[in-house]
Amino acid sequence: MPRRVDHLERRRQIADGVWRVTMRRGLGAVSLRRVADEIGASVGMLQYHFADVEAMLLFALVTLSDNIGARTSRGIALAEADDPKQLVRAMLIEFLPLDQERVVEAHVACAFLTRAAIDARVSAYLRDAYDSRQEFLITQFRRGGS
Repeated sequence: MPRRVDHLERRRQIADGVWRVTMRRGLGAVSLRRVADEIGASVGMLQYHFADVEAMLLFALVTLSDNIGARTSRGIALAEADDPKQLVRAMLIEFLPLDQERVVEAHVACAFLTRAAIDARVSAYLRDAYDSRQEFLITQFRRGGS
């Protein structure tokens, strides 16, 4: 019987490989071959999941943002909902490189920030992600000022 593959989990493993290559060599060094070597897979397997390097990079960025967003949401849920300062603190603390996971995220996020200057899809994605976070912060600052 053929093995069932969890395609979303496989794509997440690929995103993790993109981050590891980025940490060691920079985002410009990410290629299908390097990521395949990093995760012990074939280039064909990566091509099955992604049409090209740009699609793989965008998925890695979205996954990174989703991970940060989920962790931030958990922190905000634990904060006192009626205290804007606690909500802002809960959000911002998740962006600080306080552990290895967040060090990797910060490094990779900075790499994507520089790529945004030359990649319209990355730029558009980051702009949307930052707009929603900015709106949350502005709302909390306004609540705290009253």
